[in-house]
Amino acid sequence: VIGPPEVRLVVRARSIDIWLEPPTVHPRDGPRRSIEDIFSVVEYKVELSEAAANKMVFVALNDNGNFTVESLEPSTEYCGTAKLVLEREIFLKESQTTKFCSQTERGSGQGPEEETIVRETFHAHAAGGHQPEGHVLL
Repeated sequence: VIGPPEVRLVVRARSIDIWLEPPTVHPRDGPRRSIEDIFSVVEYKVELSEAAANKMVFVALNDNGNFTVESLEPSTEYCGTAKLVLEREIFLKESQTTKFCSQTERGSGQGPEEETIVRETFHAHAAGGHQPEGHVLL
């Protein structure tokens, strides 16, 4: 079983930056290894929906774990999932999923992005719940 990725968010009025970090693998015998040491292909998948409408607004897969979702509505809650898609020779495997939710900042509707940024980090917990580690207003 491959654990879920860590999810870090930077939330603005009309955009969310999402960074995924793969879990460390703890083999039964030997030292810790990174996912990249074990699998020949590591891809990151993110899905994001507007929570109230349950409307999908973003789906993407890439090989670096960095995503920017733009053209979002201010003061709106968005929820998503993140996981790794892994390949080794002919085998395809997916990691466990991290779930996350965050609300975009209140926007003035004028000029560039608001300056207030919320940073959140999400980790999966052993009980199966997914909670933010905390968030800081900058």
